[in-house]
Amino acid sequence: MRKMRWLAMIALVLLAAAFRPCSASAYTYGGAWIPNDLNNAQDDVLTFALVLVAQDAQNPRMAFYDWGNPGSALWVITPTNTRRTVNFSNIGGTWYMGFTPNAMTVSLGATPDFGIKFGMLSGGGVVTNLQYDVLPLAGVDAYLVSDIVGQPSSGTMVMIHDASPVPVPASVLLLGSGLFGLLSLRRRK
Repeated sequence: MRKMRWLAMIALVLLAAAFRPCSASAYTYGGAWIPNDLNNAQDDVLTFALVLVAQDAQNPRMAFYDWGNPGSALWVITPTNTRRTVNFSNIGGTWYMGFTPNAMTVSLGATPDFGIKFGMLSGGGVVTNLQYDVLPLAGVDAYLVSDIVGQPSSGTMVMIHDASPVPVPASVLLLGSGLFGLLSLRRRK
């Protein structure tokens, strides 16, 4: 019985470690992002700055899109705009993003979740799987985001402030602790 408890505790720790946000270099990610510090559902501003264009200096392209509609796009980084500010606004219960306050350029729906995609080096397609590094900037939530090396690539790396990957909900830990409890009860009977 004691052995089973130890195994369950180890499994719970491994489960928690697997689903925590990773600060390791080049964390691969393909999920939604969310703007931070949304002050009481009022307008929020995110700043994006092109940090490095390693392969395709003539054509850096990076867009945000509505997580529920991958076909939508707000092209944040383009060859003529390498530093942009994106505004997220809640207007009548619907979230929008655009380049000016209260802009309704791209509708995000009931939540401000968005995805990130990069223009490919050739062919005009897009890459939605990406990698990011957490930047150690004091008081600022910042990531260095790039398309994945080894895939068709634009070679673009972008520093993103005040947004972060959507975390895995705490329900995963709740599920793990529930499984641990069930195993303990089963062993007692």
